[in-house]
Amino acid sequence: MVYINNEKLDGFSLNKNNFYVIMDFDRTMTTSNTLDSWGVLENPKFVDSELIEKSHELIKRYYPIELDFSLDENTKSTYLQEWYSKNMDLFYTYKLTNDALLNCVKTSNIKFRKRY
Repeated sequence: MVYINNEKLDGFSLNKNNFYVIMDFDRTMTTSNTLDSWGVLENPKFVDSELIEKSHELIKRYYPIELDFSLDENTKSTYLQEWYSKNMDLFYTYKLTNDALLNCVKTSNIKFRKRY
């Protein structure tokens, strides 16, 4: 398994040219006994509780669509892109800061699967 190296993380200076978001909704990349990528960003010490609540509302709406195998791929893709956009909008609406983001990652228990 790959673990987050806090010393390396402390050296990051994020900006629009080097900021990347890794999405792991279904633990394809993370281990089953840790948070997924969205769960990391739900630390109430650093993130507004309303953001977390609104994110959970989106999960209730869109997660069943993600699991609905009767939908054709284009329809499902449209819904999942909408979910992603709405979730990202929450980060802007509730002003998720660079410091909050880094603190969420630093204090998380996220572990990546060996192949990542």
